[in-house]
Amino acid sequence: MRVGRVVGNLVSVIKEPTHIGKKMMLIRFLDDKGEEMEEEYVYADASGAGIGDLVLVSEDGSAAETEFHLENDVCTFDGVIVGVVDRLCYDPAITP
Repeated sequence: MRVGRVVGNLVSVIKEPTHIGKKMMLIRFLDDKGEEMEEEYVYADASGAGIGDLVLVSEDGSAAETEFHLENDVCTFDGVIVGVVDRLCYDPAITP
């Protein structure tokens, strides 16, 4: 699991069948100091997140199967947004 910020959304007219009806969001993950990194990634949203939200991302394909209740255990997602983070407390003294 990783924490990131939603910085945008992705709109696609033609999609893989398992992506139809799924909201795709652009995420910037946070580094070990709590700052946004530059790289952006696309993840499916199962939590109702919006632009500017801190989110919890599972990069386990089986999480997407569970969240989206996909039939026949077919999943083309590398990961999924599984929750919106209300508050993130960062304490560098306890970070490994």
